[in-house]
Amino acid sequence: MTAGGAPLAGRLQRTLLGMLAANANRPVTVDALVDALWPEPDPRARQRLQLHVHKLRRELVGDRLSHGPAGYTLRTLPGELDAERFESLVAEALGVQDPARRARLLRDAVALWRGTPYEGLDVPALAAEARRLDERRLAALEERYDAEIALGGHAEAAVDLAALTREHPLRERFHGLLMVALYRGGRQAEALEVYRRARATMVEELGVEPGPGLRAVEAEILAGETARPAQLPPDVTVFVNRAAELAELDSAPLVAITGTAGVGKTALAVRWAHRARERFPDGQLYVDLCGYATVRPLSPDEVLAGFLRALGAQGAAIPTTRAERLTRLRSLASAKRLLVILDNAVDADHVRPLLFAAATVVTSRDSLAGLVAREGAHRVVLTRLAADDAERLLARLVGGNAPAGLAEQCARLPLALRVAAELVRFHPAAAARLSGERALDLLDAGGDPATAVRSVFSWSYRHLPADAARLFRLCGHGVGNAAEPAALAALVDLGERETVRALAVLVRAHLVEQVSDGRYHLHDLLREYAAELADPGETEAAVSRQVEWYTRTAEATADRGWLGREVAALVKCAELRPAVAGRLSTALWRFLDDQGRVAEALALHTRALAMADDPEDRARFALRIGIAHLRMGDHDTAERFFTSARNHPVLESAALNNLAMLCTERGDYPGAARFLEAALALCGDGEGARRMVYLTNLGELRVRLGRLAEAEPVLRAALAMAEDLGDRGCAALALCHMAHLHLETGQHDRAAAELDATLALARQTRNLPVEAEATMHLGTLRRRLGDRDGAVAHFHRVLELAELTGQREQADVTRRRLAEIGAS
Repeated sequence: MTAGGAPLAGRLQRTLLGMLAANANRPVTVDALVDALWPEPDPRARQRLQLHVHKLRRELVGDRLSHGPAGYTLRTLPGELDAERFESLVAEALGVQDPARRARLLRDAVALWRGTPYEGLDVPALAAEARRLDERRLAALEERYDAEIALGGHAEAAVDLAALTREHPLRERFHGLLMVALYRGGRQAEALEVYRRARATMVEELGVEPGPGLRAVEAEILAGETARPAQLPPDVTVFVNRAAELAELDSAPLVAITGTAGVGKTALAVRWAHRARERFPDGQLYVDLCGYATVRPLSPDEVLAGFLRALGAQGAAIPTTRAERLTRLRSLASAKRLLVILDNAVDADHVRPLLFAAATVVTSRDSLAGLVAREGAHRVVLTRLAADDAERLLARLVGGNAPAGLAEQCARLPLALRVAAELVRFHPAAAARLSGERALDLLDAGGDPATAVRSVFSWSYRHLPADAARLFRLCGHGVGNAAEPAALAALVDLGERETVRALAVLVRAHLVEQVSDGRYHLHDLLREYAAELADPGETEAAVSRQVEWYTRTAEATADRGWLGREVAALVKCAELRPAVAGRLSTALWRFLDDQGRVAEALALHTRALAMADDPEDRARFALRIGIAHLRMGDHDTAERFFTSARNHPVLESAALNNLAMLCTERGDYPGAARFLEAALALCGDGEGARRMVYLTNLGELRVRLGRLAEAEPVLRAALAMAEDLGDRGCAALALCHMAHLHLETGQHDRAAAELDATLALARQTRNLPVEAEATMHLGTLRRRLGDRDGAVAHFHRVLELAELTGQREQADVTRRRLAEIGAS
């Protein structure tokens, strides 16, 4: 704005311009300018101000400086001030998801800085603005290096961030980013040393532990690969051309691959993902949505829960509603460079709730027009292979010359080409006939790729041994979309060894594929074809055998990993054969509740209730449905089911205990205590386990109600029963409640010892809710003893545990306690 861009001479002139520029296009009062230029009283200050304004006007190009009733105003044009351009670039960067563009914008923003704002001007008003701008610069640097790391520039970022942590030792995010950069470079020990140094500095300088953000980075590094999912299927071994399509996949953060069945949509997505995986160092998530399979498509709710588990969330930390799950995923993914592959979507609505990551690839037979129009997806329309590419793929698959015309008979579809190639390789005598056959044993292609594929499948199917052919047919009606050999052995009524041999034949013929967890999966087209071949008589018996196998295995197993893998198949069993719903409800209800799988629990228990004739069974299933509604926060529906279960004498006490849980959730402690007292009155001599649980809950309620003298004998009885029964989980809870009692009565040493013992038991049994409750009491104890730092450390740990278990109320209480001691 000055003539020739020359700097102004003299402190007063620079101060005047600084004050006006800091308030560009807004009036600055005469008093504010006088105070800035002459801190000491000067009777001639107003006249002198007019002189300096006159001098400044001569330096400015154009009519920039005006005077009005409110003061002096400096008029500037958009983008003329470096500070304004800086703010604009930062705002634009924070509004884009592409890390490359974000990094570029932030680099440009930071490059505008030349020294310290308003350097050499000792003016309080300008000093405050300088501090604000410097804070914005540091925040921009944090965002810039976050984007640089996401792009794989962790080595260069680590050098710069090391210098920034030395310059700003109390700025936690610089330390966190440096830890991530070092870890991405394989320098885990150095990353953890950064945390130890940062913590020591903060404890010494501020007297507080690092915040949850920095501690979370340390936890992720310690967790290692568990925080970095790698779910991509194996790369396609033989792949031809598609160079243009691969390039298109590089061009946009959201890509929709569309095309007909068997055209190679999944192969393209997986090939590109393996090629680009270095760009996504925080992991790759993959799911087959089963949009066109004979099994039920996966719902967005199921997919979101699965992704949360892959990113480390467990149990109650997985929200119950779709909106909450998506919000949680976005929070987990916000600082990560993740790739998500959504394979075989039904349509745009199927995947719209699943868009949360930096990069997402969707495949579908649908055109996904809505995803293109509303979400701005870049669509890649995949067509059948060109004639020469199809011939080349066949030649590479076969290992030599393929029969003339075979590529065309396969409609130039990669899936059909692969199946046909295996037939040629393993049944060479059949190769001479392939080019001359038109209809084979099903339908003539007639230009229809789908019927051509059916014909090609038939070529492979009719050369299968009897056991493999029967297994293939029955797989079209199996319970799950993927199954382990033992489940398939039940389906086909063979021994497991014979089934594995038959599976090997099917894998070699590309009629079945083995997935990473040892289970076997049919492409959706193959599943449809197999289902067409099966005889209804053999299908009914086979499905019944497999449902029974799944049910018996669920009843017998304590393997939560297996239950987690097979839960969808188990729920499907109850749909296919409702008669087993009650058995599966009994086998799975604890697992489903602990894992926060409310949707599956409701579906299973509701079906069990619908099938139950026995009044006791109906009451038991009603209790389980009520618990699922309680977990969802639907208190009224939960109360209705709990109340209905009270009608059966065997389960009345359990219903009363559940009603007490409901009252506790509502904050009605007296009501909860009344229900528990009534439940205890109903317990018979042989119901020690129930009595133990009810006593434990009642003791804590009496502590909360201030009825301390009445609480102690109840808790002592509960603890003794837990020890007699060997129930470490209940013992930990009773001991925790006893510590709470002694904390309230001022017996601090006793409470501390009991809390230490509680934590040891809780960690042995992996009981996070009890660990969180005990840690909360320890924080309260340290606060009462005047140890503010110890209290803060314990309360921060409670926040971490509450995040894992999904205990929002506990998290809110903890934040209030931190705020009370000025550590929020």
